[in-house]
Amino acid sequence: MEAQKPRGALRKGSSGASITYELHQTSHTIRMESTAFLNQNFPGDLELGLRDPRQQPTQGSPEPEPGPPGPSHSSDPIDVPSNIANRQCSVKTRARALSSILLLFGVTALLTILYLVYVHQALLAADPRIPDALMEARTANWILSICSTIFASLVAYLLGDVLNHARWLLAARVEGIPLALFAVMGSATEWHASAFISLGNWKSPATWAFGIVRLGLPLATIYYGAILKFNADFEYIFRENGPPVQVYAGLAPMDPRVLSLGPLRPSRIAMYFQAFTQVLLSYEQYTVGMPAPNCDGVCRSFLIPGGLETARALNGSLLNSTLLEGGLFQDHEAIGIHNAPGFLLAYKPLPPTSDFDRNHECTVYGHGFNDAIQICTRPAPPSLEVGWAPCPTRLSDRKRCFNDTSWTRAPIRTKLSMSAYKQYSTTSYRRKDLHILDVTLTSEPQAVPLNESDYQLLWRRMLVPTDQANSLDRSMIDSVTFSLAWLQRLYDDEFPDDANTPMEHLENFLAIPLQFMVTAIQFANSTIQEQSGDPDGFGSLQFPLPADMLTTAVGVRIMERLKGQTWVVCLFTVTAVLAVLFIGALLVWMVFFQRYRPAAITGVPDMDIAEKFRCCIRSGGPEGTGLAGPNAGTGKKSWWQKVPMLAGLVARLRKGAMLGGLVAKLRTDDSGREVLLIEPSGLRSIRTTLSWESGIPLLAISRSTRGASRVG
Repeated sequence: MEAQKPRGALRKGSSGASITYELHQTSHTIRMESTAFLNQNFPGDLELGLRDPRQQPTQGSPEPEPGPPGPSHSSDPIDVPSNIANRQCSVKTRARALSSILLLFGVTALLTILYLVYVHQALLAADPRIPDALMEARTANWILSICSTIFASLVAYLLGDVLNHARWLLAARVEGIPLALFAVMGSATEWHASAFISLGNWKSPATWAFGIVRLGLPLATIYYGAILKFNADFEYIFRENGPPVQVYAGLAPMDPRVLSLGPLRPSRIAMYFQAFTQVLLSYEQYTVGMPAPNCDGVCRSFLIPGGLETARALNGSLLNSTLLEGGLFQDHEAIGIHNAPGFLLAYKPLPPTSDFDRNHECTVYGHGFNDAIQICTRPAPPSLEVGWAPCPTRLSDRKRCFNDTSWTRAPIRTKLSMSAYKQYSTTSYRRKDLHILDVTLTSEPQAVPLNESDYQLLWRRMLVPTDQANSLDRSMIDSVTFSLAWLQRLYDDEFPDDANTPMEHLENFLAIPLQFMVTAIQFANSTIQEQSGDPDGFGSLQFPLPADMLTTAVGVRIMERLKGQTWVVCLFTVTAVLAVLFIGALLVWMVFFQRYRPAAITGVPDMDIAEKFRCCIRSGGPEGTGLAGPNAGTGKKSWWQKVPMLAGLVARLRKGAMLGGLVAKLRTDDSGREVLLIEPSGLRSIRTTLSWESGIPLLAISRSTRGASRVG
């Protein structure tokens, strides 16, 4: 029976269009209703193409009648899926489809938590609670480099993969996803294309934002890999190693009884002042800079914790055994002394208008040598005000310091106020040079009154010879007097612009009795014990050391630590947490708040997009020119050149034009193949009703508009 030509009817209504197409051939009927254009009239004509997949063209069979002529019509049918209902699925199905990326996200989140804990412990914590092997500077630097790079790579990979899955889920919705957004969210889109599309769609916040995210991923990798080392510094940390040993350590207050003892000869006292007046508070064996109460501006403050030289081991002997005798700590790099008393000293210059009563507050020393230095003291509880002035060069050179005393009435240039505070601290000393390595304060500073009488007693013992003084004492008294006077004359006469150095000398001069008073007590006890014949010494101690000086010492291992800036570590932590939370939020949205099944993704973006484009561009028959068609690679036009729409898209993209007005939609046809449709944003939906008694036809619909490409 001769087949009848198909008949068609087109009716336009307020809700769109209704099409009836009947084919009388072996009782086969197709009925299709379309509401594709909901908000506009037809700007062109609607074309339908039918083909029975079971019937292959045979030689001599009549060619199908060509459709109505149009500027963009093509005779190639395009497969269009029937609906999107079969893309909907349960939460469990969506989670299973994303199982690999969910697993990787879980591993990344766990590693991020562990890494952030390590970063804070290694770079910021005052008392790190991680193994020492992970604290050492070189090891920490290596760990930070490797782990930061791994973290940055994981974040970049996860974010790219999640965005790729998310764009396919958005395309699976009824309304689809703007093609510009679909392009910038894809990992296969090159950076310049992403930049062009993002700039051209700057009015679209989503396109702009995700474009910036895509373009910023390489910079994020550099940021996470390098930010932690910005402005980082190295510092020492100290780990106790070995059992503690009982010791006497720290400093003792001035004791006038000890200063009056005969065994404490003037020559011995003068030796300490002559050696340390220039250097004591700059000597790392004894002092370290430390803030003091009410000390700011021009005020200078120092902590003298006692020093390793003055510490004595409690071993039952004369209490005069140092911590370095007998190899007690010979296997340790450093020695730590716990909670020992020391002094926190603060110095403030007195104003130029401040002066002393020369008759009652000042004393001139050096009569026996005919060279002189004037020392003035005035109590200012709990502080002590002190000033000094030397005999000028013009008089000392002629030995006339006591003949012309006018210099004793001249303004005193070097004068200051001294305050002292008792301060307990735990101090670590390097064993090989006794230098202070680290100080940890263990108490609040307590003001200590400075007695003017104690200092005057000491200076009389050192600078005024008595009848009991021997030749050595007299020589040392003359020597220290000349040294002190000459030291001040040098700066007063030759370097008058330098007022700081003479002030530092006076600061050292006043700190010497506090630093070495414990040495005087040890020497006095040792001398008395030897003279009494009591080798153990406990029964004849006349000047016991203060009870708070009894403490412990322990061997210390020195480690170099990488110390990070607080704001840098906090910035890294915040940005790392935000990046992981952002990825997690996208995954939660994809699993729990989307109804559609994630697209089948191979992991190769170019192959994924090519597979899905192939279905909607060409059916893949014997004359197919798709990527999988028989003519692929034969020199014929490529698929994007063959199809006018994609050729136009590529041309527009190469010219820097954007993809606004186009929507990408992911659909699944009745055979289960995923198809990516690119449509103008006005094409809202497709609804078909099929009736076919003996097979499933392939249906193709195309919309033709002037100057536009055919859309599937």
